[in-house]
Amino acid sequence: MNDMPTCARVSLPLRGCATFVVVDGVVALSHGDFCVVETEYGLDAGKYLAPAEQPSAAAGAPEKRLPRLLRRATESDLAHMRENAGTAGKALRRFVDLNAEDGVHLKPLDCQYSLGRERMLIVFGSPEFVDCRRVVGRMQRELSTRIEVRHAGMRDEAAVAGGIGSCGRSLCCATWMRQFQPVNVQMAKTQELPANPAVLNGCCARLKCCLRYEYDVYRDAARGLPGNGAAVRWADDEGVVVGRDVLTRKLLVRTRDFGLRHVSAGEVTVTDRPCAPAPKEETHENPDGEWTESGAARES
Repeated sequence: MNDMPTCARVSLPLRGCATFVVVDGVVALSHGDFCVVETEYGLDAGKYLAPAEQPSAAAGAPEKRLPRLLRRATESDLAHMRENAGTAGKALRRFVDLNAEDGVHLKPLDCQYSLGRERMLIVFGSPEFVDCRRVVGRMQRELSTRIEVRHAGMRDEAAVAGGIGSCGRSLCCATWMRQFQPVNVQMAKTQELPANPAVLNGCCARLKCCLRYEYDVYRDAARGLPGNGAAVRWADDEGVVVGRDVLTRKLLVRTRDFGLRHVSAGEVTVTDRPCAPAPKEETHENPDGEWTESGAARES
């Protein structure tokens, strides 16, 4: 980094996301290094991700003061982080027990202390609204620190708990993805995926976020392709589209003789009328009452 103030992205647990921070002077850091950041609540520790350009303020919005990256975390800072992690674990169990005394059962997910213990964040999951004000007030008096609670949704639970996706890699929401994008069933239909919850749902029991990754590519590739059920004709035959591979622009067509054939989308023309099946050979009934093809008598 150069000598002039610049900007970087740092993952701060108390913010739950990658945060832009101002870097004053020269701070030699690599991806994943722990660093100390000065926030509006005091000192906090996080992981350095990468240098970045300072985000521009939205038009008409008040300028927001960014946290400042002070230094690389020292051995003393790391020792404080380990001690805070142990204390935070005990505080999380205390939070669950106090709520259980009120008859409220919730799922503990995470608890984080700021480096100087000026602030604590507790994350929990619950299928319904939980009023934690009495418990939070009691714990603030016991611990002499400011406590914030966050009720996580089902997607957030997976992000906090982590896990392995169907791809065999760590969940995107638990590693690099910091903002959920809307996902809908139409994205799965566009990619010709089966309407099977076991295939489409992730660890959070919601539609997989990765359905959005290739949606734009499939949507653009599907433009101009005949849909399933469309009647098409090409040089030597005609049929009905029963399947598509939008990336290779290949169609699976049921022909007039009820066979299946792969045809390039560039070779077919969509017709308005349905394709008539190929004529079958006529059959006639012989004197003995048995059916034969083309009137030929069946040999005994």
